[in-house]
Amino acid sequence: MDLKSSFQKLAKENNIFHSYIFFGNNIDFQFNFALDLANFLENKNWQSLSKPLIDCLVIESSEEGSVGIDAVKGMSKFLWQRPIVSSRKTLIVKNANHLTTIAQNALLKITEEAPSSSLIILITRDKDAFISTLLSRFQKIYIASPTIVSDAKNDLAVGVVNFLKSSDREKVSILKKVIEDDVLDDFIKTIIFELDKDPIKNFLSLKELLYRWTNINKYNTNKKLQLEAWIKSSQF
Repeated sequence: MDLKSSFQKLAKENNIFHSYIFFGNNIDFQFNFALDLANFLENKNWQSLSKPLIDCLVIESSEEGSVGIDAVKGMSKFLWQRPIVSSRKTLIVKNANHLTTIAQNALLKITEEAPSSSLIILITRDKDAFISTLLSRFQKIYIASPTIVSDAKNDLAVGVVNFLKSSDREKVSILKKVIEDDVLDDFIKTIIFELDKDPIKNFLSLKELLYRWTNINKYNTNKKLQLEAWIKSSQF
């Protein structure tokens, strides 16, 4: 089941969590996915937004530290209103990493006492841009770049499928060559895309891979050792 189908199923069963962080390299793609979800909750349609959403508030920011306490107060007021046509009052914050620390703490209080009809979606490239207490209140969802999705039938995608079916020893050998060929970034993104087709079954593998990939990009740790540790801890 892909991510879109998973969220549609959760929405129909009224099992959507109250707060999510959508993260990945393509901010606009994540943002559009969040809007599609809000539209599905309000109009039972996906990717057919033809009019403004009534029960959705979008906060966009382009400058670091530009979303402060006053903006969060407005978010709180919106979320505590009763939905008019949707099952949820949906708040979408694009470039949520621009929330000030004070604003993040204020948002934390909202999530701790959020009304059952609220849905908060933070859009960011780096999920670790938030204070740890706020981060712990959200479910983290990696959303693959559309360039990877549209290219799912290329040689790289085929190679990833074969990689996931290989033994641990074969996986290590393949990774070594991928690193040497300098195509690791696209290779990992394609692995994430493949695993995300069944996010429930592959939850632990995805979580561990995203943790290792974050370490590689943020702290410049040894790529081969980090990914070997992921292979040893995962079951495919």
